[in-house]
Amino acid sequence: FETVQQSVLDLRRAGIRKLNFDLMIGLPLQTLDSVRRSVKQAISLCPDRLAVFAYAHVPWMKKQQKLLEKYPMPDTRERFDMMLCVKEELEKAGYHAIGIDHFAHETDSLYQALKNKTMRRNFQGYTDDQAQTILGFGLSSITAFGGAYVQNTTDAPEYRQAIEAGKFPISRGRILNDEDTKRRTVIGEIMCGYDTDVAEYPKARMKLEQLEKEGLVVMNDKHTKITPEGWPFARVVASCFDGYFEPQEG
Repeated sequence: FETVQQSVLDLRRAGIRKLNFDLMIGLPLQTLDSVRRSVKQAISLCPDRLAVFAYAHVPWMKKQQKLLEKYPMPDTRERFDMMLCVKEELEKAGYHAIGIDHFAHETDSLYQALKNKTMRRNFQGYTDDQAQTILGFGLSSITAFGGAYVQNTTDAPEYRQAIEAGKFPISRGRILNDEDTKRRTVIGEIMCGYDTDVAEYPKARMKLEQLEKEGLVVMNDKHTKITPEGWPFARVVASCFDGYFEPQEG
């Protein structure tokens, strides 16, 4: 904590006023008590925004994570309770939940954008910036244009060779069609908590009807909106409109 605290002081002395913290839940050996302690320490440093992510255990992608398997990890219920704990502590300190995973202080421009319905979501998270282009630098980073995405290689030697040769270190990309763009807009509106016109997606409406029975969304003839109780499951609601999402057992 002292290292982070000193970094915050140094940044503020250098004139950097707006700070975002990333917190993680679901880590090996983490408990509700340790999560609460971490959140209170973070609050004491007065960040403007916080993003709270669940640890993803994917040793088939990150082989070094196998080293952590000798330690007990919180189960799904414990992770859910940890997120509720974070939300509770942050709201007591004047922060507001912004969609999923994100929190902003009531004095921050992101919270004002939420109230004014000008907030947007891109693959980096929530923003009050209206720019359509994101430029990614470094290993694995993703660049977004209005109609395409490209991702840099995750291989460090390959990345270095491309840069030294004056080439873009891109490993893959996708050009969006009209349907992709429309669905992206709908998913973005849902994830921002706006009323969303879903009239032209009958298959999605069938899935949403089940979620409505469970109290996660409210619908009328054309529109749908996530309920306060439904926010922990916002990704489930949004996935109803993802044309590429194929749920599989396990």
